[in-house]
Amino acid sequence: ATADPAGGAADTAAAVASTGVGVGVEGGAPAEPLCVAPADQLALLVRSQARGIREPRRLLATAAAQVALLPYTSLPVRRYLLRSSLIGLAHKYPRVRAATASALYEHTLSNEADLPVGNADEAAALLVGTVWDGTDAKAARDALLAMYDFEPPTVQKVVARPKQIEEDKTFGTYTDLVQTMGY
Repeated sequence: ATADPAGGAADTAAAVASTGVGVGVEGGAPAEPLCVAPADQLALLVRSQARGIREPRRLLATAAAQVALLPYTSLPVRRYLLRSSLIGLAHKYPRVRAATASALYEHTLSNEADLPVGNADEAAALLVGTVWDGTDAKAARDALLAMYDFEPPTVQKVVARPKQIEEDKTFGTYTDLVQTMGY
């Protein structure tokens, strides 16, 4: 099971726990709480701190740190961070997209094992050949997600909830107050 990149550190920890990483006893039940390597903990912390950032400088730093930590993490955490980095290739800031693509290009050259056999050259060419300032960023991102065997992100519709009218115990609603007072 993979965690949604939009989820927090708890979702990530649950995803890592579901993969069986940790100290176990007979029957597969964990003997103690999830034992995650320090590099995994650091990578998950960087990812959780990156959520909600809107400043381009901080986004550039967290994107670079996230990709730099990929070789040192366990496979479940690496897959989670890799997917979130790939999704970042369609970020609203072009500088963030370009920096993430550059970092992922370097990672692809040095860690071809993360890709299915034969896709490393194609992924590297796509990362270098795409103009990340343009409109084809989402198409390139989706192609890279497919190369890494990830599902593309889904957009969830936000349903507006009707406002709840607060009632005062003395007058009821605001309309009742206005009518009572004669305004």
